[in-house]
Amino acid sequence: MTRRPWTAAALAALTLIGGCGPHWKTYAEPAHGFSANYPLKPKPSQKQDGGFVLEAGRGSNDYAVTVTCDPTTERTPEELVQAGVDLWRGQGNILSQTNVAAGQAAGRELRVGKPDAPTAAVRLFAAHKCLYQVLAVSSKGPSDPIVAQFLNSFRLTG
Repeated sequence: MTRRPWTAAALAALTLIGGCGPHWKTYAEPAHGFSANYPLKPKPSQKQDGGFVLEAGRGSNDYAVTVTCDPTTERTPEELVQAGVDLWRGQGNILSQTNVAAGQAAGRELRVGKPDAPTAAVRLFAAHKCLYQVLAVSSKGPSDPIVAQFLNSFRLTG
């Protein structure tokens, strides 16, 4: 079988391109009721308000899931999601807002803009008296395929 010169070059380029991309891995947090796929190894941390964050970032790219629970709340899931929207309204300009779902949990997806910063894509969900905030920021903007890949990987497990 005769190989054409471009075939070897194309195969080498595909191998190189495939080797340079992020290596996605699922990280589950059973104690906090979620899992998500990250392109980098995330670091867990506790927030001052008692919440939990699982975050990975490099440069101006950031991927995080934040969980804040209040077992005494009387708020409905819809009210918790709206409270999350209100929190983000205080962080920047909400450029768009759409309805989304994670399994049976209804939520919202926001695009949040700040001066001199990439636009953030944020999904908000409420379950088990917890507010889940799924955040992706890319230097390429919210249309970067990695943003959608991260946001779509989020699963409620608890």
